[in-house]
Amino acid sequence: MTIDLDILKKDEAKQVVKGFLREWDPIDVYALSVDWPEDEYDLYVSQVLELLNNDVSEKELEQHLTKLADEVMGSPAPEESRDAARKIINYWTTLTLTDG
Repeated sequence: MTIDLDILKKDEAKQVVKGFLREWDPIDVYALSVDWPEDEYDLYVSQVLELLNNDVSEKELEQHLTKLADEVMGSPAPEESRDAARKIINYWTTLTLTDG
């Protein structure tokens, strides 16, 4: 059986970004209930990954997260948007450095 490492890295990246978005949790769904569906922020994972693939800066990612919270989710962006962007960028940098 052949394992495609690129697919494994893509799956890992999706899960890690999803985890960072859940931790960011701008609408506090996970703070309010542990029973909330795990896919609350899945829609935004592909957007973040696309930005990362296009060499988004930490500031640009923070602005994207802020816009998602404010305009799409209708909730003021949490102060943690900067931390979430930093964590995602740091993870992505580590992933791409080990890629090659």
